[in-house]
Amino acid sequence: MALFGFVNRLLMHAKEATISSKVFNRRLTESTCKLNTPNRYEAKNKSFLMEETQEHLNKRFDGVEISKEYVDCRPRYPSTIFQTVLNFVNTSSTKDSASKKHSLAVDIGCGPGLMSTAYLAPYFDRVLGVDVSESQIEQASLNNKHTNIEYRVSKAESLPVENNSVTLIQAAAALHWLDHERFYKECDRVLVPGGVIAAFCYTVEGHSVIDHSKATEMTEVLTEIRKKVTSAENIYYIPRQKLVKERYTDPCIQIPYADRKRVDTEYMTIATTVSGLFRFYKSLSHVKPFIESCNENSEWWNACIQKLMEAYGTNDLEAPITHKMEVFLLLGRKPNNS
Repeated sequence: MALFGFVNRLLMHAKEATISSKVFNRRLTESTCKLNTPNRYEAKNKSFLMEETQEHLNKRFDGVEISKEYVDCRPRYPSTIFQTVLNFVNTSSTKDSASKKHSLAVDIGCGPGLMSTAYLAPYFDRVLGVDVSESQIEQASLNNKHTNIEYRVSKAESLPVENNSVTLIQAAAALHWLDHERFYKECDRVLVPGGVIAAFCYTVEGHSVIDHSKATEMTEVLTEIRKKVTSAENIYYIPRQKLVKERYTDPCIQIPYADRKRVDTEYMTIATTVSGLFRFYKSLSHVKPFIESCNENSEWWNACIQKLMEAYGTNDLEAPITHKMEVFLLLGRKPNNS
């Protein structure tokens, strides 16, 4: 009954707002996904049943130490991902013919700004990076070297921009954390006709070490880590993170526009060190608290580091290592007649 009432209210709001695209409303209704309902996924661990509140989730990414870890440890997306996004944007008639750039892009969950926001600067007159974390925005502002980029604390579901003003809304490793119904409604409000939503993320499923004679043995250690930190024993690994494991294939997360596509088989290759690889893993929101939750987990983590170094044949934590992760991408375009 509650879901029925919600859908009715959603449709009534759509009519009152005179949203012209019936396709949008139908797809949005079909995308209904209550991730805060325990029945969304069957949990093997009782502590897994209660999804964190949005406010509590936001705290996973806030704090000076966390924002610095993002700068130091999180990988940068390859330029091919952004070029795919821009190619999709450029097929719309949203660019002013007198301008070489598009007007405005908004980067959702921008973090410190280095992984995704900064790349957009040459292609837009204005770029707005938003994040719920004050410390991430402070770090992004410190890193900002572009006069046309601004960073602001804001929820993705309530953006500080005008109606029909945005050409691109980009969400890098952020979509699974959002309230999808409210977010997509907000996108429809702020996007210009023909405007684009682009959501992409990387996954540690299939994460592998490459370009080393012992790559197979080292990859086995990464597989052990992935399986343990995403198992039911980790109470910090919550249901919505399975959306990443499933590569954004769940119906609840799909962009509710008729003109949409997904892109797979993209990869990012990261040249780092043994220490850098493990620091990246530890920067994932469900890993560090799990490791630090008890001595047993901490000892297991240290044993994994030791096993990988033994497989590598080194005692040097700063020994170079290259690893590869898959990237997947969702693209959707607001109808031109909206």
